[in-house]
Amino acid sequence: MRKNFTSKLLALMALPSFFMLNAQCNPVNVPYLEDFNSTTDGTIPACTTKEWTVGSGEYFVHDYTGQIPGITSSGLLGAQTQDLSSGWFYTKGINMQGGTTYTLSFKRGANENQSLKVAYGTSAADASMVNLINDTPVFNTMATLVPVTYTFTPASTGVYYLGFNLYTPNSSGAILLDDISVTTATLATAETSASRDMAIYPNPATDYITVQSKQKIAGAEIFDVSGRKVLLSDKADRINVSSLLKGTYILNVKNADGTSSTHKFIKK
Repeated sequence: MRKNFTSKLLALMALPSFFMLNAQCNPVNVPYLEDFNSTTDGTIPACTTKEWTVGSGEYFVHDYTGQIPGITSSGLLGAQTQDLSSGWFYTKGINMQGGTTYTLSFKRGANENQSLKVAYGTSAADASMVNLINDTPVFNTMATLVPVTYTFTPASTGVYYLGFNLYTPNSSGAILLDDISVTTATLATAETSASRDMAIYPNPATDYITVQSKQKIAGAEIFDVSGRKVLLSDKADRINVSSLLKGTYILNVKNADGTSSTHKFIKK
């Protein structure tokens, strides 16, 4: 399995590099989700960036469906081409409030021992990544994806970029990242309880989403993966999503007691 993973990686890295440029890279709001499913193979999502500060390597999106166990969609691949290389992948700029605690969730995989650091800063640059979220010197998931979750609290209000730093001493192997999301962690205990008491179906959905909850629902909002609000409903028990384009969305359900919960769903 690991040889197959690495050989396919090397073949992809031999392809020409493509860059997605967008003159309107405005910051997005929380909730933020990057699932890489709408990104062309061999590129990175619009308004995200990559930077190799030591040595060389590559970050690019590829669909490994059917090639790696447990992977059914596109993800971001990161790999070094020299030993002791260090490279970053940066998200879009995200509007955040000072003193607010946020939850960062994503899936990570590696086919050999890899080193990954996650940090954030006010610009998409190595020198700005001074706020460490997590540092994992060694992890190896045997080419499967494993979900991880961390929390962080910016000191001041502003636009922040999340950075993922691959710095493995040995250049063999690669990492795979997917489903990077940022949500507000304030009232996290209440929101977790609300999520457990709620059912969202069908998922994927075509025309309607039904919300079943033990609590009284006050309303719901739907955001696309860029953080843009695309739908607002005061009838959260049955939401008409037929007008939405195909893709991944975040549903934020607001309860009458002031709590809320977020849920990811797919519009097919």
